[in-house]
Amino acid sequence: LSPYFHIPLENIRPGDVQAAYVELGASRSGTTMRSMHNSLLCIFKAAQDEGYIKLSPMGGVAAPKEDTKEKHALAPLEVDNLLRSLDLTDSRQFAIGLIVSCGLRRSEVLGLEWKDVSDSIHIPRAITKSNAGARDIPLDSYTRSMIDRRRQIVEDSLSSAGAKLMPTDKLCCGLDARPLTQYALRKWWDRNRKDYANCTLHELRHTYLTNLAQANVHPSVMQRLAGHSSITTTMKIYTHAHTEDLRIAMQNLADLRQSARKSARRTKDIKAGQTKNNA
Repeated sequence: LSPYFHIPLENIRPGDVQAAYVELGASRSGTTMRSMHNSLLCIFKAAQDEGYIKLSPMGGVAAPKEDTKEKHALAPLEVDNLLRSLDLTDSRQFAIGLIVSCGLRRSEVLGLEWKDVSDSIHIPRAITKSNAGARDIPLDSYTRSMIDRRRQIVEDSLSSAGAKLMPTDKLCCGLDARPLTQYALRKWWDRNRKDYANCTLHELRHTYLTNLAQANVHPSVMQRLAGHSSITTTMKIYTHAHTEDLRIAMQNLADLRQSARKSARRTKDIKAGQTKNNA
């Protein structure tokens, strides 16, 4: 509880939990908030059963609503424009680039160390959500170049101060090698995202997965790249992405019928003209 409540367990009241939900919900999905709510129900019930508290405060807390609106995903061209607009001297913009190009969760992008990067990004179990989250993501040439440029920027800055970049330094660190915090990343993105892409940090990861689906990547490959424990989660994104393909297919069919009708009309007009000329 300590990351969210800074008072003793027995002093937490329903209003404290609700206030935490308001703050946390500004940067997290409804699904994540509902999962957190369920965890708190279990925690306080256990505390009550063990005699640490007399009464759980959760009885007076309204459960957050799960997401109902469709998540926004950027088109491939929008992603390309976003990546090329990032200033790699800024650790926050570098982190955004990794989220977009590799589909990383915030905890993953901020937990990675320089030793985790080679021809791929290795995501250790310690910084991700599940065993499935521990994975290796191969690097395309652009992402590899972006990481190399960022490393050179940081190394040059440290060298001028007589310091050296260490393998255990965070991948998303400042020019002084201090790690970027989740709070700093979230606040910066909330303040500036309209200048880049008007979507949430989670929607940047959703964009990565949607673009994989649009590129006809097999769902099982998507699952491994995303670090999903269940293929069901992946398939929701895969199906959503291909809904647009279905719409395009239906429009193409309508266009085909229209084209055939126009072609038939031209043919009829030509024959009518030939008949008139022969007459």
